[in-house]
Amino acid sequence: MTVDEAISELISILLSAHPEHSFLMRSYSNSLKGKRELLRGLMNLCPAHTLPKRFYELESALLEFENRNRTRVSSMRLPVSNLDKIAHYHGNIVDLEVDAIVNSASSEFLGCFVPGHKCLENEIHSFTGMELRDACDDILKKEKKQFRPGYAAITSGFHLFSRHVIHVIIPHTSNRVTNLALSELKLCYKSALRLAENYHLKSIAFPALATGSAGFSKELGASLAIDTCHEYLVHHPSSPVIIFVTNNDSDKKYYESYLGI
Repeated sequence: MTVDEAISELISILLSAHPEHSFLMRSYSNSLKGKRELLRGLMNLCPAHTLPKRFYELESALLEFENRNRTRVSSMRLPVSNLDKIAHYHGNIVDLEVDAIVNSASSEFLGCFVPGHKCLENEIHSFTGMELRDACDDILKKEKKQFRPGYAAITSGFHLFSRHVIHVIIPHTSNRVTNLALSELKLCYKSALRLAENYHLKSIAFPALATGSAGFSKELGASLAIDTCHEYLVHHPSSPVIIFVTNNDSDKKYYESYLGI
């Protein structure tokens, strides 16, 4: 089976399971690239636990094929900062080969449902595959409660280079940053590190949590992340190596400045 045939069959399965999403077909071309983007969009829209076994078999083969053509970035080769056990990587967090990457999750906890959206949550779910949404849904059903900012949970990384994904519920702020919002953002980092330590993970990669649409400034987000994680490392020497990941020049400037890289 060719890649084109696999993608076409995956699209067919998704549309068969959810014909109400067929409107999305008008937004993409019939080229291989267009069909791959359509597949991502349909996956973004798809609810958890609604697809047959055949979909997961095909999706697994496709994602593994695509992974063979992507560059893995080993955490062992990243530049280390002046702070012990803290490193920095500028690029896409899904390219990292680490024990866990951190996902800035919404309170719904199931990923982004906007087709093709460029947010971190959509990126992670799209590269991981539908199994991640299913796993998050399992956590929701098990916990049977509304998740508050600072809550963290761990899943497999499935088809990522990372072994695990740690999902944290980030706070949102508008107009001004309150003390409550600051404490909640600090709790995001602490909760993720505590979970990583409990699972005996050796490395964890953080994006710049809550500095996009959540409303925290990039400078504040960088200083809070580094101070909070460094303090945690001081009191928990068995904690994993921390990699701060940036994907834009503004975040990169602040993190490199604070880290002394």
